[in-house]
Amino acid sequence: MKNNKVLFLMILTFMLILAACSGKKSSGPETPEIDKEDLKNFNETGMPIVNEPITLKFMAGKSALSSDNYNETLLWKTYEEMTNIHIDWELIPTSPSDSRDEKRNLALAGGTMPDVFYTMSMPNEDLLKYGQQEIFVKMNDLIEEYMPNLSALLEQYPEIRKGATFPDGNMYSIPTIYDPEFTSVLLGSKGWIRKDWLEQLDMEMPETIDDFYNYLKAVKETDLNGNGEHDEIPFGATTISDLRNMLKGAFGIGNKGVKHSYIDEDPETGKVRFYPISDGYKEELEYLNKLYSEGLIQENIYTIDPNQSYSMGAEGLYGSTVITSPETIYGEEMGKNFVGLPALEGPAGKTIIK
Repeated sequence: MKNNKVLFLMILTFMLILAACSGKKSSGPETPEIDKEDLKNFNETGMPIVNEPITLKFMAGKSALSSDNYNETLLWKTYEEMTNIHIDWELIPTSPSDSRDEKRNLALAGGTMPDVFYTMSMPNEDLLKYGQQEIFVKMNDLIEEYMPNLSALLEQYPEIRKGATFPDGNMYSIPTIYDPEFTSVLLGSKGWIRKDWLEQLDMEMPETIDDFYNYLKAVKETDLNGNGEHDEIPFGATTISDLRNMLKGAFGIGNKGVKHSYIDEDPETGKVRFYPISDGYKEELEYLNKLYSEGLIQENIYTIDPNQSYSMGAEGLYGSTVITSPETIYGEEMGKNFVGLPALEGPAGKTIIK
C-alpha cells in the first residue's frame, strides 16, 4: 500500500467534510455545504487533486520539537506540489495539555472554523455530538468511494472499522492505524541513561529498580560534570508520567500498554482490572515518591516547560531521562552520551516495557 496515496485521499476527504466552514463566523458551528462549482475543480482520480490551486485551513497540534513552519518541511512542500492544495496552518502547542482543548472548543462554539482539525485530540463525544448535528460529514461513503486502500484495510481488519464506528453506525473521522510490526511508533518515549556517567561512577548498566536508584543517588552526590557544583539532575524530563509508564512493568501493572491508561489484565486471574487500585500501582507510587523526596527526580518536573527541559538536557545536566531521541532533542554532541535503558526488574520480576 502506498502511504502517500492514502494521505492524499485523506486530505481530499477532509476537504469535502468541512470546506464550507472555513473562515465563517457564527453563533455556533454551521452545517457544511459542498459547493458544486468547487467540485468541478476536483479530479476524482490521479494527481493533482484539484486543477486550480486552492487553500485549506488546518488547525493542528504542534509539539515543541516540530517545525514552526510546516509548509517549509519537505513532506508538506512535496504534497502541495503534487496536489495543488496549499495549507494555511494554525499551529496549536500541545503543551500545556489544555491548549488544544481551548482552541478546539472555541472554534466549535462559534469561532472561525478550520477546514480540518488535524492532530487536535478530538474527543469521541465531540465527534459524535457534532457528527449527529451534521457539522462533521459522515465518512462512510466517502471512505468507500475515495479511499480504496483504507477501505481494503477496514475489510481485512473489521475490528478497526468497529473501533472507528460510533453507535449510530457512522464514522466521523479517519482512524489512525499502526502496523503492529512498526514497534518504534508504538513506544515513542524510551528510557535513556548517561553511559559516560556510568563509566565515571564505575557502575554497570542498571538491571533492577534498586540499581537504578543507586545510580540516581550516585549522580546526585557526585560532581560528574566537573564544574564544582552539584547541579546534576539524576532524572529529568518534561513530565513524570513517562517515567511512571516506563516503570509499570517492574510492578506488574499496565500490561496492555500506554493506550490503556487505567485498565490492564490481572496476571493472577486473567480478568480485566482497574489497576490504580492494585498493590502494584501503590508500590510504584511509593517508589516514585522515594525518588522524588530524596531529590533524585527534577524538582519542577510537574510544571516544567518542555523547552526548558530540552535546554537542560542539551546543557548536560540530566543523568537519565525518558524521551524519544536524545540526539534529536539534545543535539548530537550531547545526545551521543545517552544509551537506552533496559526494562528494569522489580517486585513483579523482569517484564517488558509497554
